[in-house]
Amino acid sequence: MQTFEKIPFEIATKEVHIGGHKVDNVGLVAYDSEKEWPLSRVMGRSYKPFYNKQFQDLAMDMADSLELPEPEYTWNRDGDMVVATIQNPTKMRVGLGNDIDIENNIVLLNPHNGGAIKLGSAQTVIRCTNQESQIFGKVSISHSGNLDSKIAMFRKQFEQYNAYRKQLENNLNQLAHQAVSQSFAENFAYRMHGVKDEKFTDLSTRKANLVEQTINSITEECNDVGWNGFGVKNGISHFVTHKYQKGRNAATGNLFGQAYNLNAQATKMLNSELVEG
Repeated sequence: MQTFEKIPFEIATKEVHIGGHKVDNVGLVAYDSEKEWPLSRVMGRSYKPFYNKQFQDLAMDMADSLELPEPEYTWNRDGDMVVATIQNPTKMRVGLGNDIDIENNIVLLNPHNGGAIKLGSAQTVIRCTNQESQIFGKVSISHSGNLDSKIAMFRKQFEQYNAYRKQLENNLNQLAHQAVSQSFAENFAYRMHGVKDEKFTDLSTRKANLVEQTINSITEECNDVGWNGFGVKNGISHFVTHKYQKGRNAATGNLFGQAYNLNAQATKMLNSELVEG
């Protein structure tokens, strides 16, 4: 996906009229130097926009505070989801004999569709473009109330990034040293999709296909990196990136929606069984 050094368009609020009468709802439009785009969203009366210029300043402050390169930006076709990515040139490393390098970049989301502003981390395993994202910190900012004070809290999360990144790297190495069997991997694929042991043979066609695709992804990854927890985790990411999402959300690394939930729930379950158990 093409990225840009700046966001070339801005948003603005606009009065909303229904049946010739003005209502209290907030209308959002996007515009650039040449034209105003069609009215894309109508929000509630308490909606507070976070403008693209403010978002660029926030992303730049984060990059500066962590001494990282300037952010790059992308957005969807309607302009109602703007993404800033801050590349971290220092790779995380998982020691498996032949060490595996993993990109770990910061991702910020600024939705103009009612969603919350989010700060996250996106991992990409270099050799196979598997992607996984996690939200770090506890601040997810809604577009309402005192937006300035919420953004101030958001900025404090920047300080946690390096500690979070080290914690993540340690966790990946812990998983890499937990051996698993083919049987464990297959049973995990069923449980990942909410299938209990006694229901293994009583599945809908769609559910059976999801389980089969997950088993294939885990098997492929474990054959490459070893039969261990890290291989299973890569199998989860491979399934979500290439099968479940089919490469969509490449810019955000699956930082929201069902793909994010599936990744997060499966990772939590895997850690519970192999690291914490």
